[in-house]
Amino acid sequence: MAYRVVQWSTGPDDDVVARAVIDHPDLDLIGVLTGGAEDPAPNDYQTPAIPATHDLDTLLALIPDCILISGTPPPGEALPQLVRILTSGANVVALSTVVPEDPHDRDLFLAWAQAAAEKGRRRSWQRGKPPPARPH
Repeated sequence: MAYRVVQWSTGPDDDVVARAVIDHPDLDLIGVLTGGAEDPAPNDYQTPAIPATHDLDTLLALIPDCILISGTPPPGEALPQLVRILTSGANVVALSTVVPEDPHDRDLFLAWAQAAAEKGRRRSWQRGKPPPARPH
């Protein structure tokens, strides 16, 4: 059974990441969270079978196993979205930094994320490695 993945599309390597998920036999890309109404989905998932929307609730209703953050969310957007995702019970894997650099903000961010993970019965969320450079 494949893991159901929603990609939070915020980075320059979104097409590469999407292709890797689509091509992986143990992953099923079921949706894409775009940055906003004016932010189109990257080319690799422009298909009716994979909805691309800026509405997180629509994608959480698909009951993903994991939200894959493939870029750096806009400041102020990461924590509220992350709390909603973790509280829903989905796991989170981030390919880039989503934690603020300021120590006070970082501690607060991590406390909220941990509380949300516990509420959603997720043990943790993790940061992965950056995606490979896009071929030119």
